[in-house]
Parts: sequence; structure tokens; C-alpha cells
Amino acid sequence: MAQYLPPLENVPIFDTLLFTSPDSYLTYNTASKYFQIKAVGGGGGGSSGGGGAGGVVYQSASLGSSSYAVNVGEGGAAGAPCHNCTNGGTGGNSAFNGETANGGGGGATPRFGRRAGHSARGRGG
Repeated sequence: MAQYLPPLENVPIFDTLLFTSPDSYLTYNTASKYFQIKAVGGGGGGSSGGGGAGGVVYQSASLGSSSYAVNVGEGGAAGAPCHNCTNGGTGGNSAFNGETANGGGGGATPRFGRRAGHSARGRGG
């Protein structure tokens, strides 16, 4: 699903499309035009520790009349803090026009045997 965001009042040359659903398509039906594109990976799910932010990719491209796949990475699933002790899930990758922004790492839980106040390391995000 794409949502059209109108140009800012003081910057009338930019139009913005915001894609929020996992699998979308952009169909562009006019002559080639120059675009600035930002893709953001889904954030990692939290647990006892917070999940990592998704990666960001900036791209400048000239796009012609065609249909383009847009992949929006979903956020990672939440983990269960101790007593169940499961890490948060990794966020999904976002991609457009051959560029991929990686999803963030899931938050970690403390390992058994750690004393209170000692932190656990999450997977990189």
C-alpha cells in the first residue's frame, strides 16, 4: 500500500510516496524522471534488551515507465523476557531497485547464571 504525501509548502518540487505494506508495486507511466529513494529495514523485536534499528539505504536513480517491486521489511517479533528467555526476532529487509536495507537485530535476554545488573548482548542491528 502506498500513501501519497503532498509536497512541503516551502519545497514544492518534491512529491513523496510512503510504502507501508510488505509487498507493494510502484507503477510509473511517464517519461524517465530522476528520483531520490530511501529504504529503511524493519526494526528488530525487543525482549529484555531493545531491538536494533533497521539499516538505511539512500539511492538516486532515473526510473522510466515500468512497474517496480517495493519490499517493505516488517519489524521483528517480540521475544519473551525471562523466565521463558527468548530473544527478539530480526527485522525484515527492505528493498527497491536492487538496493537492500537490512533489518535490525533482535533484542537479547540475559543468559542463565548472570547476576542482576549485568547486560546481555543483542545481535547486531
